[in-house]
Amino acid sequence: MFESFRANQRYRKLVRFWIGYRDMVQRFEGAKGVTDSHEKRFLRLKARIAGLLPVLESRAPASMAREAQRRTMLMTDLLNRHRSLRREEAPNEKEREEFSKTWHEHYIFLNQLKGVPVVREKSDAPKRPKETPTGIPGRRIRRSSPVLRFLGFVLRVGVVGVAIYLLGRAFGFHWGEARGLQVDAPTSVSGVGANVWHALQSVWAGLVSFLQPVIGTYGLEATIALVGILLIALGYWFFIRGK
Repeated sequence: MFESFRANQRYRKLVRFWIGYRDMVQRFEGAKGVTDSHEKRFLRLKARIAGLLPVLESRAPASMAREAQRRTMLMTDLLNRHRSLRREEAPNEKEREEFSKTWHEHYIFLNQLKGVPVVREKSDAPKRPKETPTGIPGRRIRRSSPVLRFLGFVLRVGVVGVAIYLLGRAFGFHWGEARGLQVDAPTSVSGVGANVWHALQSVWAGLVSFLQPVIGTYGLEATIALVGILLIALGYWFFIRGK
């Protein structure tokens, strides 16, 4: 569906540029006062038309394929016949009439294709079972186990929980022992920053307290290394292998 929409967009551009090509030739070719800006616009317009001409053959059904190929060649020939807007003499009436007639024939063909649905190329390759691509030939992604999916869920919930906690503390929300949830809204940006810093210290203290048995057994440096390895492994499983 998206490819069909893009093809229709390209086709409409081709029709619009083809009309603009006629207008520029009839108005400026051989006229006095043609500037470098006019010439650049003309060349750029021709380049755009040439880049869109292949859409004729891709859009045409089988019954019109040969005619589409012929029109592509003839329209390219017409583009080549008018290489520049600058010429010593303005085109005479016969040349103008010949250009208008040739241009109009191609314009009629373009409109004949307007109601024709886009032709989609069909691959002759045998159908293969659906599988999730990994970017590495011959490999398939293994479905994650329920344990890994549960760990991923816990990890996401933990990250969201920490983010909500930091956001709440930044705007002064805290839990009072006597009155429950309380709000001491900061009065400045520096106050928000101070609240976030205190919240980060609180999170760090809680993490250290949670890991205290490991720290006591293996030491702080080894614990940091183990946590780093764990984070790298989780990142690999959830963000690389899971793609």
